[in-house]
Amino acid sequence: MRSVYHSHQAELQRVSGVYTGELFDPQWKGMKEKSDFFIGKGLIEALMNKALINYHFKENNSCEFFHPALSLSLWGGEREIGFVGALHPELLDHFDIHEELFAFDLNYSLLAKLWGKGGVVY
Repeated sequence: MRSVYHSHQAELQRVSGVYTGELFDPQWKGMKEKSDFFIGKGLIEALMNKALINYHFKENNSCEFFHPALSLSLWGGEREIGFVGALHPELLDHFDIHEELFAFDLNYSLLAKLWGKGGVVY
């Protein structure tokens, strides 16, 4: 979690994470499954449902650090909560990273305001 300062706004709290690699130790039941976009999306959906936040995903058009075809923006009503997806291949190349990286970035200040205000939407 980190604070983000904007000269025209109050301090915002954000929570972010990055994930990659195997989901399980290969020795555990012989299962071998790699992380992907859908793992992060599913975790975010579980969080939103547990928090009783009405949410929806939209195409990501505003965060250039994410892959345009493998990322989504997360919305609570008319307010953007954050992003989830694969990091852009050009960003990975710039930092000489040779495997897919997935990330999420959420406005924790907004999540706290929305927490418990909605219900599960199917």
